[in-house]
Amino acid sequence: MRDITTAPFFIRLGKRQRGPANSPISQIKRVNISNIVVSDAHSEFASIIAGLPESLVEDVNFSNIYIEYKGGGTKEDALREPPENEKNYPEPTFADVVLPDVLGDSMVLQRQQKIPIRGKADAGEAVKVSFGKQKLTAIADQKGNWRVDLKPLKASFTAQSLTIEGKNKIELKNILVGEVWLVSGNRICNGRFFKQITAKRKLPKRIIRTFDFSMFRAKLRSRKNRKKLGEWKICNPESVKDFSGAGYYFGVELQRNLNVPIGLINSSYGGSQAEAWTPTEYLNANPDLKATVERTKIWEEERPRVKAEYAAAIEKWKAESEKQKVSGAKPSPSPSVPDALRDYRIASSIYDGMIEPLIPFAIRGAAWYQGESNEARAEQYNILLPTMIKSWREKWAQGNFPFVIIQLPNYRKVSDEPENSPWSFIREAQRKTAENTSNTGLNRDHRHRRSK
Repeated sequence: MRDITTAPFFIRLGKRQRGPANSPISQIKRVNISNIVVSDAHSEFASIIAGLPESLVEDVNFSNIYIEYKGGGTKEDALREPPENEKNYPEPTFADVVLPDVLGDSMVLQRQQKIPIRGKADAGEAVKVSFGKQKLTAIADQKGNWRVDLKPLKASFTAQSLTIEGKNKIELKNILVGEVWLVSGNRICNGRFFKQITAKRKLPKRIIRTFDFSMFRAKLRSRKNRKKLGEWKICNPESVKDFSGAGYYFGVELQRNLNVPIGLINSSYGGSQAEAWTPTEYLNANPDLKATVERTKIWEEERPRVKAEYAAAIEKWKAESEKQKVSGAKPSPSPSVPDALRDYRIASSIYDGMIEPLIPFAIRGAAWYQGESNEARAEQYNILLPTMIKSWREKWAQGNFPFVIIQLPNYRKVSDEPENSPWSFIREAQRKTAENTSNTGLNRDHRHRRSK
């Protein structure tokens, strides 16, 4: 193995249980590793073998192992011990100061309210934060977490730098201060639409910044292969081509009316259900929503059978499609993926991967477009949507920040007689939520979906 960037050998048990409640902790036994040569290993990463008091790592044998490190460290570095972190992701690092992905170059900070700046470091490490005339210091707790809160700032088009310094130094550049909004729900974008628009209109590059949260990286990221969940970009035709169309023009209107820099965070996932955006504890606390959590266990039990049945259905569809093509007919649509095979339908799954990592980054508010995938349980949406809004506000701890519900478009087939349409129930639930939930508004969007 060459140029290892993390621990050469890493065998670890942890308590960050993601399975059903009361699942037993895993065991590691009878491991044999032999005849390994490691060259140019990173000097800050030792090999780690770590169990738990109640679940030991047992019977691990190494033989004929040679590890060559790059060097460059100090005696003090060699004496450091990483803090225990058994309930979080295994992190085999003698921690430099590390920031969440949403803190980066070219970001926009929210004006007129305190600005949390947080990260990870060694336990007990002093971390200094400087922005403008503000200079603050935090001490990392036993788990390595630290945080400071900058005092409220005035809007500014002048680019500034944010410096964070512990054992290492990080300088974030080209930072503006203005209004920051989270755009979330279903992923609504149209690259071709943007190409047509941007070819005719110059985008306001300097004053709108976007952070596009990658749902694929959120799903696939691991500590061993840690890709960024997203990064701040200065607005231009290339950077916004896959951004939310509705979100972008929401930002344009904000900028036009407020005349301050605008930061837009797009954390959205196509085909998602609202329960996937809601923390499990809030769903379990309501008898009418508890079933959205309990079905996860049912899906786990059904998954092997459903996976085999779906694979067979796909093969049958492929064969039939080939026959239809030969005969000149249009192939039938492919079978839809069963819910048991859609991990993004699991309660709290998207919240865990795409909302929690943002908290407590200061925002003015959130704009929400979603509902289609909850149509089958439309009446439940009257409870689910307000619960989700409540959970976000309480987790962010910013009070009842503004929440804009973008109502589903009224584009279905017109009927001369009243009907019990689930689509209408969803739209009505959105209207009632806006009326009955404080500081929540409704955007009545009657355009065709393509315009988003």
